[in-house]
Amino acid sequence: MRMLVWLWVGLWAPGALAQAPAPAPAEAAPPRALRVAVMDFEVSDIDPTVARITSESLLQEIRKLERVSVISLDEVRAMLSLEEQRLMAGCEASSCLADIAGALGADVVVIGSLAKVGDEHVIGLRAIDQNEGAALGSYSARLTPAGGEEFLAAVGPAVAEIFPGRGLREGQTRGVSDEVALRLHPPPLDPWTVYSAGGVGAGFAALAVVGLGLNLLFGGVMSAAVADAGPDGGSTIDKRQLDALFTATNVSLGAAAVAGAGALAGFGGAALLALFTDWDGSRAASAQPE
Repeated sequence: MRMLVWLWVGLWAPGALAQAPAPAPAEAAPPRALRVAVMDFEVSDIDPTVARITSESLLQEIRKLERVSVISLDEVRAMLSLEEQRLMAGCEASSCLADIAGALGADVVVIGSLAKVGDEHVIGLRAIDQNEGAALGSYSARLTPAGGEEFLAAVGPAVAEIFPGRGLREGQTRGVSDEVALRLHPPPLDPWTVYSAGGVGAGFAALAVVGLGLNLLFGGVMSAAVADAGPDGGSTIDKRQLDALFTATNVSLGAAAVAGAGALAGFGGAALLALFTDWDGSRAASAQPE
């Protein structure tokens, strides 16, 4: 009887016993984000402001890449305690901070340079695999100087070159925005900025005049009271009133001095702003795209 049952199973449901559904394989965990440490640029004969803004733009451009976690040396420095910073004072900053970045678990270290060579500017970048000790990618270009904007224009292509095959995060576009370039060459100021600073200076000047006037008034009253004192030392006002006049005289003089300093700062600021002010609108018009 048992043999007949097995025979029936074999005839009508071939493979029923052998082809039982296998358990679904567990989904593989997504790979962790690539950890990248960006070193400071080595700078040669380049404006420090240009180097700083280019470095910040490089960080932002790398952060656009998918599955990438970025840390800069400024962020590494911020993590250090004052004691650690003191201990590091005697070593080469780049090598010490590179070791710290490696200790933080960086998979890739990005190093770069900005330099002036003759009449050209040169940018160089390399991404180095910390585990393999080999370069993932490199980028080098000779650029026509354009006030630093040439470096910003090279950042996007450079990151694409040193991280080949790694796409952008959703919604990101490659390249440094035009707004960043404005930080290199701020637009000329409007005349109202000068007028505002001058108005502040004038306001403080008026307060200084009031303070000096009160100082003279209180000082005159106190001097008159002292002059009216009789042979026995008596006076038309008592000692408490005299002390109040003395205090008022000193306070008014101090207030006049503070207001005078504010007036100098306001007028000085207005004079400085005037150097960068577009008085006739010609620079603003020339800055507009055709």
